[in-house]
Amino acid sequence: MADQLPQFLSTKEAETRTGLRGLAKRRCTGDNSPPYIRVGSRVVYDRDVLDAWMREHTFRSTSEHSAKAAMAEAAATAGAQ
Repeated sequence: MADQLPQFLSTKEAETRTGLRGLAKRRCTGDNSPPYIRVGSRVVYDRDVLDAWMREHTFRSTSEHSAKAAMAEAAATAGAQ
């Protein structure tokens, strides 16, 4: 059976799919925003990319989240040097 869902989602649809609010503000601040596509003045989210982003942000415990965040910060610091 072919997938009947649209490939690209509006900001509102992406917020509904992820349960997140304020994606427009997150895009402006860079505050842990999922990847998006700008088409002229319109912003859309690729459904598959959004789902992958959600899987990357899945943790079993707060310590697992803290360890991953520390590794990402260390990598960013090393890359800036």
